[in-house]
Amino acid sequence: MVDFEVYEYDDKGTMVEWYWSDQIKKNWKTWKPKIEDVLLVSLTSKKENGRLIAEIFQSVMEIEHPKKIKPTGIYKVRR
Repeated sequence: MVDFEVYEYDDKGTMVEWYWSDQIKKNWKTWKPKIEDVLLVSLTSKKENGRLIAEIFQSVMEIEHPKKIKPTGIYKVRR
């Protein structure tokens, strides 16, 4: 039996438990998860599930894989 590492997300005062679908790849530095990899433990309505999964995925991606800031001005052209 595989043990799942369950995380918690605060949704307006209620804690929602979730986990990654692939428990092995989640520890790799080069693994960039997809929105389908987020799974909720306690299911609510389908509309709420979609909203919660999107919020969780976006918050994790902002922290783990931030967008690169492109240089501007004199730093834009480097030779």
